[in-house]
Amino acid sequence: MTLADLIIENASILTMDTARPRATALAVAGKRLIAVGDGADIAGLAGPDTLRINAQGCTVLPGFIEAHMHLFWGGYGLKLLQLSGVQGLAQLAPKLRAYADANPTEGLLICKAADYNLFGPGIATTRQHLDQALPDRPVMLLSSDHHTAWANTIALERAGILQGADMPVGCEVVMAPDGTATGELREQFAYAPVLALRTSGGREDLGFAGQEPATPPNAAERAEDLHTLSQGLQYCAAFGFTSIHNMDGNFYQLSTAAQPLHWPRSAMAAPARRCIAQSVSTTSASPPMAMGCKFRCMPSGMRPCGARLMAMRPHKRPMAPATAATALNISNC
Repeated sequence: MTLADLIIENASILTMDTARPRATALAVAGKRLIAVGDGADIAGLAGPDTLRINAQGCTVLPGFIEAHMHLFWGGYGLKLLQLSGVQGLAQLAPKLRAYADANPTEGLLICKAADYNLFGPGIATTRQHLDQALPDRPVMLLSSDHHTAWANTIALERAGILQGADMPVGCEVVMAPDGTATGELREQFAYAPVLALRTSGGREDLGFAGQEPATPPNAAERAEDLHTLSQGLQYCAAFGFTSIHNMDGNFYQLSTAAQPLHWPRSAMAAPARRCIAQSVSTTSASPPMAMGCKFRCMPSGMRPCGARLMAMRPHKRPMAPATAATALNISNC
């Protein structure tokens, strides 16, 4: 008899099998589900080394298949400063300074999810605003939709566009009456010269256009990129995605992603335990939980989206570096 590596019990399992749509426990060995049924049946598959998770009544369902992703750029984005909810110079300046201090050798400090009204309703963000927050290091803020970016003066100078630049139709370096750039850069070709200041050289987004690195990355750079891809996959896993469709297409990313990733068993189990514990102890009156557990409370009478997580590692796909298959979502729905 094959013993289970993982057992999830005391769960509300949606099997997607019309003949038996519900179950309370399941067992996993290696990369496969080996049994789905009731607790008493599954308990017999436990061995001395089996990881057992009490779902405490949470819903368990098959993992999600994501339809369109840029894994490398997304993984890289996790390292950037997130500005969602930040408003005004008083909030921005200390965050930027701390980010700069934590990344002393980075050629461009990129911040994501900047509000179009960062400095107040109807106030256009300018390089002078950003200079007040951080004048001595190149900074670029990206809007949530990635259609607009804003750069400080030193970034525009080093990118060679402080005096403006010719752009393709639909892209614009916004200019001030004095003949210099305001700092607002509309669409990707407008802010591409600033992005080129990145210490990475932009390896993470070459796959958008199927381009290869001009100079083959060295061993240290390749290891850094593998870590970035791994971080991106683990972030996907935290939302319950078990397969992804990676839309990037260059051989460098494919060859890097082909290297095996080794995620320790303890790293798999901890998020599951944390999510279950927090979902059980949280009421609908509580504020949303931290992003670590992806649990968001909803008003009374609504179904929460749940504490989605992967109880195992992602399914191995041709364009996503991963080594194991079975994955589940646990939710308090």
